[in-house]
Amino acid sequence: MVNPFKFAATPKIIFGSGKLKLLPKLIEDYARLSARQGNSVLLVTGKSSFVQSENWDMLLLQFESAKIKWKHFTIGKEPTPILIDECVTKFRDQEIDIVVAIGGGSVMDAGKAISAMLMEEGSVKNYLEGVGNKQATGNKMPFIAIPTTSGT
Repeated sequence: MVNPFKFAATPKIIFGSGKLKLLPKLIEDYARLSARQGNSVLLVTGKSSFVQSENWDMLLLQFESAKIKWKHFTIGKEPTPILIDECVTKFRDQEIDIVVAIGGGSVMDAGKAISAMLMEEGSVKNYLEGVGNKQATGNKMPFIAIPTTSGT
C-alpha cells in the first residue's frame, strides 16, 4: 500500500485514498486564486461507473453542504471535436466557474479541452494542431482532474 502524499509541483498533485472529500475545498481555493465566485462547477464524468457509485452521492451531498452549484456532462466514448463543441455550446453562457473531470483517459481529455474551449470562440477543430488555423489565447477555465485510472 502506498502512503498518502502531496507532490510539490505546478499543478498541485494530491494523492491518496479518500481525497475526493477534499474537492469542495479545492474548488474554493481555485475560486480565490482566479477571482471567480467558485460556487458553480461543470462536472465531466464517464457515462456510468462514477455516477452509479456511492462516491457520486457523497460528492453531491458535499456540494450541497458547501453550497456549490453544479452542472453535469457525460463522456461515453473517446471525445470528438463534435462532442467537445456540443458541451461548450451547452454550457458557454451558463454560470460556470471551474471544470472538474472525474474518470478515465477520455474524461480527462474531454475535461481539459472543455476547460480551454469555454474561454475560446468557435470550434475546437480550429485549434487542433495540423488541422486548425487559430492559435489558442492560453486562457482557460480553472480545471481539476480526478483520474480514476492509472494510465500514462
